Amino acid sequence: MRWVAEEKERLDRFLVARFEGASRSQVSKAISAGLVQVNGEVATKSGFELRPGYVVESDPIEEPAPHDLTPVPMDLDVVYEDADVLVVNKPRGLSVHPGAGRKEPTLVHGLLARGQGLSEGALSFRPGIVHRLDKDT
Repeated sequence: MRWVAEEKERLDRFLVARFEGASRSQVSKAISAGLVQVNGEVATKSGFELRPGYVVESDPIEEPAPHDLTPVPMDLDVVYEDADVLVVNKPRGLSVHPGAGRKEPTLVHGLLARGQGLSEGALSFRPGIVHRLDKDT
């Protein structure tokens, strides 16, 4: 695919706007892997500043493999529950959402096994679970 930049813009942002559904992380990986050219030369920096008239070429950026959201029964410590809210004392080491390279079940899998209705998040595998903890907390 080939485009011509019309204004000053970072290369990664330029490509994200052209590849529907691609994240900046995916675009950055493609750039770092040497899969993008600017004016006929391989670009390896996501923050490369395009200028008007620069020619950008790239193969399509692949969508990541979908995450398996098969419910996984787990013994969750439910602190509070009503029709709108569920408070879970998440065990240390349990990730909240599925992610790249993560094969073990997550809190999302456990909640799905409870038949829990989850709100929609930005991505289909990242339901709108409100949390402020990382997996090791």
